Amino acid sequence: GWARACRALAAAALQLPDARQEAQSAEAVARAAGSPGALAYAYAALAATDPDGGAELRAFAVATADEHGVDVRPWAALAAATPESPVRRPRAVDDPVWGGVPLVDVRCLGEFRLRVDGVDADLSGVRPRARAALRVLALHAGRPVHRELLAEALWGDLDPRAALHNLHVSLSAVRRALEPGVPTRSSRLLVRDGETYTLVLRPGSTSDVAALDRAVREAARLRAVGDDAGARAELTCAVDLYRGDLLPEDGPAEWVVGERERLRLTAADAAVALAELELAHGRYDQAVAAATRGIRLDECRDHAWRVLVAAFTAAGDAAAAHRATQGYRAMLDTLGVAVGGTPGVGAARGGTPVVPTPIRRAHPTDVGPAPDGVSRARGTPPPRSPRGSPASPGTWS
Repeated sequence: GWARACRALAAAALQLPDARQEAQSAEAVARAAGSPGALAYAYAALAATDPDGGAELRAFAVATADEHGVDVRPWAALAAATPESPVRRPRAVDDPVWGGVPLVDVRCLGEFRLRVDGVDADLSGVRPRARAALRVLALHAGRPVHRELLAEALWGDLDPRAALHNLHVSLSAVRRALEPGVPTRSSRLLVRDGETYTLVLRPGSTSDVAALDRAVREAARLRAVGDDAGARAELTCAVDLYRGDLLPEDGPAEWVVGERERLRLTAADAAVALAELELAHGRYDQAVAAATRGIRLDECRDHAWRVLVAAFTAAGDAAAAHRATQGYRAMLDTLGVAVGGTPGVGAARGGTPVVPTPIRRAHPTDVGPAPDGVSRARGTPPPRSPRGSPASPGTWS
């Protein structure tokens, strides 16, 4: 996460053409890694490459760094990216350089779908491995992918020379399918630059993966400045964009499983954050729906269950709150977490629910006397706070 963030900051300072994409990628990696210091650097890079000037993003970078004690000042390294020496901005849609480049709509969540100028690409004549190569590029649409990474992901069982040959032949077939009648070396959609390949996204093109990450990032920024309405809109967009697992066609392929899990957890985070906002503003039905979506995406997300119980309780639906509490108990039990006490829920509107208090199950190796006033089986520790899933701290930020 730190390496990607520093690289993005350097790209912004040097005004490299792909600096914006580097910054977006660094922000996603730093967030997934749970590294707030690296996140401050990534925000600084995003601010330096923001077409609107990045004033709010710079403030967000400063606030993130101050909150988490990052002693260095990454934005100070961006002297080369001041208004007097601006970072290169994305080209306008009507820029002549984009002349003839088709618009594409890339969908990777729930299913793979690629539309070129509004028409579904006909890939029926393309071999399965070549279609898989296109999906790798679609996952990273708009960003270059090194040919060795492509070759290793798809032809890792072959020697490097044979793998690169297969890659070259496969991508030639993809080019012919995407742009019939255009010589493969003149392709405007699947472009080779040195040892990298890029599925080009001209302005106006879309990618659901990129859009989801952007919506989550923008929601975090808006929440930080107190714009709950704007954050709610972005979070709703992010949740709606997640139509299903990333590229289900590729099954357990090694190159997709990590990113698939990251996006699933990102969508779960967005759903729980949306539920919190809905609950805070008294929209209980919407809070229930969002919390339920978060649980479906990540059943072991402790905070989602708590928000669900709180939403039912605030709505005055004691029966539903009780059922949610029982579901929460069952989830904890699958994790091997015992539940102490007798849970209940407040029936009055706006009441505070009492949710289960998890207790770690006794283990034969646990030893030591129980604290005063605590009656427990041999080795059972006293009650402690609920444990979230390893992939989620239980709160969204």
